[in-house]
Amino acid sequence: MAPTRRNKRSNASSTTNSTVMKDETLSASSPPLADNSTDPAKFPSYSLSSALGMTPAQFSSIVCMSIGMTHCLDVYRSVQQGPSTTYCNRHFAYSPQIVDSSADPLFCTPGDLGVMKVKYQTTVMRIILYFITMMLCWSKEPLLKCWNFANIISPIGTSLVGFMIQKDNLLAPEKFSLMALLFLCISSNLEGRGERHPIQLKKGLYNVTLFTMTTILSYLVSNHLMLGVESYTLYRCDGGESNVDNCVSRGGKALWFMMILVEYTSVMFTCTFALFYLDDIRKRVLLFCMAVMMLFHAFHQLPLQKEVWQDPQGRQNASMAFFFVFMLSALVPSFDKIVVRK
Repeated sequence: MAPTRRNKRSNASSTTNSTVMKDETLSASSPPLADNSTDPAKFPSYSLSSALGMTPAQFSSIVCMSIGMTHCLDVYRSVQQGPSTTYCNRHFAYSPQIVDSSADPLFCTPGDLGVMKVKYQTTVMRIILYFITMMLCWSKEPLLKCWNFANIISPIGTSLVGFMIQKDNLLAPEKFSLMALLFLCISSNLEGRGERHPIQLKKGLYNVTLFTMTTILSYLVSNHLMLGVESYTLYRCDGGESNVDNCVSRGGKALWFMMILVEYTSVMFTCTFALFYLDDIRKRVLLFCMAVMMLFHAFHQLPLQKEVWQDPQGRQNASMAFFFVFMLSALVPSFDKIVVRK
């Protein structure tokens, strides 16, 4: 009977040891239970972006697009209303009704309406370009955060700086929503941003095109800001601002300033961002989409603006030239893949 008892005891001890080893293995593989932990990283995040099934970077991108579309629709409705619109009375800082509500309202001049038409159509092009770039970065979170940080500079930052410069001419009621959007983009994209790619201009024609576009647009922005609206449009104030039939008011000139500073600069920053942060495939797709946008601008938007520009035919030719350059840059293979046979 003694050997049998020893066998039972040895079997019981081995079973106990194996059970302890299994418990230790499970405890090592599973995370410890946080009974009284106060670490916020161990608690689930109940934010609006997670409730919508999006990351904070994706949520801030959607909000940025929505606010831009809201401002664009406001200008579009005002242009459709024509001379009876109250846009100038609501947005120009020198409107008589700001001081005295019983005073006559401030109406927009034909020159103001022409600038507003160009502004909303340019804003539409910028929103389409930003949407395409956002979709190219959507599936890669660090890249999308870099793109959102670029939006902090332009159009959000340039809009706020422009409103400060034009505070005597524009009321800018949208500056509060822009400040809230600025805080949202900073807080949502402060950490985890991706790194930029090294620039190799000899690698492909798309790199050369993006670099050249950044240079050309920087010149165009400076030129349009320095020369002003009267150097590019048909509107003149030869008889003073009382000649409303062919004049752009102070508020209209401020809208021109904001259009160049925000919309034109946004396209320049998009080319700069693509040059530094997008990979080869994304650069080609972006340039292909920009080529299609140039066709839309040349054959749809510019015919609607022919009563505004001094040389609409020249602008249409320039748009077609950009179309061929963008399409060629998107389709031509990289230089290092071209083999010259002797």
